[in-house]
Amino acid sequence: MSLPYLILLTILGWGIGSLCYKPANDAMHPIMVTTTVTVMYVLLTPLAFLLLKFDKTVTWSGIGYSALGGALMAIGSFAYFFALKKGGAGEITTVTALYPALTLVLSMIILHEELTWRKGVGVLLALVSVLVLSWK
Repeated sequence: MSLPYLILLTILGWGIGSLCYKPANDAMHPIMVTTTVTVMYVLLTPLAFLLLKFDKTVTWSGIGYSALGGALMAIGSFAYFFALKKGGAGEITTVTALYPALTLVLSMIILHEELTWRKGVGVLLALVSVLVLSWK
């Protein structure tokens, strides 16, 4: 699948999925919502193994980084679902969606990735959008 289609699928999945999280949080405790989301990952991952062709090489560094990333994503998810209990889905999802700005800065510091003018303008626009959306 080409990059534009993957990005579109990501936007649709995360956008519609995030819409589902608010009513889920209204109906259940955030830990139960996180558990349900995790179960869906566990159920759908074997389908990826069956349906997709990909390199199944496993390395210790790959396991370590993905485990650390998974643990940090779980903490972020718990905090996100608890935040949804306290506020609106549109505002919370928009503000927390600034995490790529943090990733950009950390990737420059830790991974020595280059900051291009497009990346800089994109992060600036994201920060401005948060200010506008959080303005009361």
